[in-house]
Amino acid sequence: MWFKPIYIEGSNLGDTWYQLLWNLNKFGRKYLITKGSYEGSYRLAFDDASGVIQYPHIRPLSPIMPEGSNLPAPTTDEDIEQYFAEYLMNGNIKENEDYKYSTWIVGGKYRIPGIEVKAQDHLTGDDYWTELQWIKVSNQLDWIINHFKKFGFGNEHCFLQIGYPESNFAYDIPYNNEQERKTSPCLRGLDFRIIEDTQEYFKCENCGYESNTYVNTFNYFPCIKCKGNSYREIKKINYLTTKVIYRSWDLYSGWPVNMGGFTLLNEYVASELGIEPGPLTFTCKSLHCYDFQLDVLKSWTGVNNG
Repeated sequence: MWFKPIYIEGSNLGDTWYQLLWNLNKFGRKYLITKGSYEGSYRLAFDDASGVIQYPHIRPLSPIMPEGSNLPAPTTDEDIEQYFAEYLMNGNIKENEDYKYSTWIVGGKYRIPGIEVKAQDHLTGDDYWTELQWIKVSNQLDWIINHFKKFGFGNEHCFLQIGYPESNFAYDIPYNNEQERKTSPCLRGLDFRIIEDTQEYFKCENCGYESNTYVNTFNYFPCIKCKGNSYREIKKINYLTTKVIYRSWDLYSGWPVNMGGFTLLNEYVASELGIEPGPLTFTCKSLHCYDFQLDVLKSWTGVNNG
């Protein structure tokens, strides 16, 4: 067996997405889905996929479709903003929802499927078994922001965990239709880290104007605004990076809106810390497309995976 991991370095969200689609069509393996979404059909998946988006904050966040294409875009900036507000930052769940990612990000509650615990009747004192319905989760995002503020930007404690071990038992619950099928979170973690970088620039001693136009030429030059003397200086800049960890991920429909939402989350945390939003990295053992999406991939890439 030849195991083929893929690593992508992209400039923005759209560029990274197109690179992933092209590589998936060329290097993906085809699997029969024996359980889960679209059971009985096929998915094309990487053996393992990871990458970095150097400038995810460039607008638009949603992919720009190829010129002349009549294919629908997988998402829009409005959809991404809605996803960020409702699914990443709103911990309240609807009656038909067992959880959202925001349940663990900003706090909330979730159901543990099929788990019973021993309880005691407060009148008789007798023990009995009952199903454990709800678990409360604290706001991890607030903790991460406060932890950076309290202990400095040099700590690496700020890992935000999504999900819970008992979620695996959700797959054992019988269901009559797709709407009743229980799942476990696909997103499993968000890791926040602050990187200190330096930037060279020139600052005018007369009017204070800053410019990096002539960096790496001379140690000083006339200010382009007032013609006073500008001197080379070094500025330290802190950037917030976010690592996104998935167990399973729909590349065509899910990746663009998910990564757009995490970009907005990165911007939110950075603003709370008073630093710059930075690159996003990602990793997934099964970044994939379903068979009904493959014709779209072939039309874009010109590669026929079979």
